[in-house]
Amino acid sequence: MCWQVKQKLSILRAIRKFLLALTMQLKIYQENAIDELLGKTKRLLELGGNKKLVFKASTGSGKTIMMAEIIVTIFLIISIFVFKFPKNLKLGK
Repeated sequence: MCWQVKQKLSILRAIRKFLLALTMQLKIYQENAIDELLGKTKRLLELGGNKKLVFKASTGSGKTIMMAEIIVTIFLIISIFVFKFPKNLKLGK
């Protein structure tokens, strides 16, 4: 993975953590489910064509909150790759 992609993903993670801090704290199992679903989504998109991905979880597990997080994350990924950052952008340390 090239440094530009790594930098953009790093920015995405920072934005995601910031947004989570503003809204609510996810449980560990919710974070794991989100990461797994995002990974599966990426793999299906790479395959192309019409694919379906089913997200199932038990009642009260926070499916709505998890899907909201997934939608925000996908939006941020699209935004980061569509709107390019300047090469000399310095973040943090």
